[in-house]
Amino acid sequence: MTLYSNVPIQGGGAEPKDYAGTGLGLHACETTQRHAVGRRLITDDGRVYRYCLATTGGVDGYHGCMSLADDVIGEVITVTSPSAAASIGGLSTYITETGFVKDQLVGAYIFIYDASGGGQFRRVAHNDASLTSKTKIYVDEPWDQAIAGTEYAEMFENPWSLCTKTATGKACIIAVPACTAAASYYFWGQTWGPCVVSPGETIVPSGDIRQVVFGSNGAIFLETTHSDYQTAGFILNYNSDNGPLLMLQISI
Repeated sequence: MTLYSNVPIQGGGAEPKDYAGTGLGLHACETTQRHAVGRRLITDDGRVYRYCLATTGGVDGYHGCMSLADDVIGEVITVTSPSAAASIGGLSTYITETGFVKDQLVGAYIFIYDASGGGQFRRVAHNDASLTSKTKIYVDEPWDQAIAGTEYAEMFENPWSLCTKTATGKACIIAVPACTAAASYYFWGQTWGPCVVSPGETIVPSGDIRQVVFGSNGAIFLETTHSDYQTAGFILNYNSDNGPLLMLQISI
């Protein structure tokens, strides 16, 4: 049997920005950035973690944390001197939004499209510091369509870069922090696999009813009592209310 590494496959685009240092383990939080925010780690038993950054309010360990990431731009990307135009196979373009320091947009997602309906969706690998009226970005995969510089662009912030426990109910749960972290601290947040999450009510498996959801406070509840909430996963332990041990199912 061939065993495959958990290291994600690198695409053919700009090299993703990364940071030196091994960090202090999954259950430590610190102000020193060790990895690109959003980086994925998979343990030998299949648990998946993402490298996250806490914002205002911080995050609580073993509660779902919410993402405040939103759109960065939504406009026509007409740029001249230099032009936003890019050829097929290129890895960069300019956006008219400014005010960004170098690599502030790492991990953001951009969708470029025109009136004909064609579109290109890419992840931002890194960016230059903004100039007076534009910002140069580099993407993770080459453009498969030429960019004229008159298209529309929508860019969305890195989902793991603005994590909090104090958002309103409209924010999605993005991960379950492996430690409690204050604002501006980096931490690992679990997104898949066996996990303990603080329950918001007594949770006992009942027959085939095992699905649980996240409440707005990051605790979990039975889907039967909160059917319109975001899915958290299903209960792994057989028939007791201990834990519960959850098969977390946010993202792989």
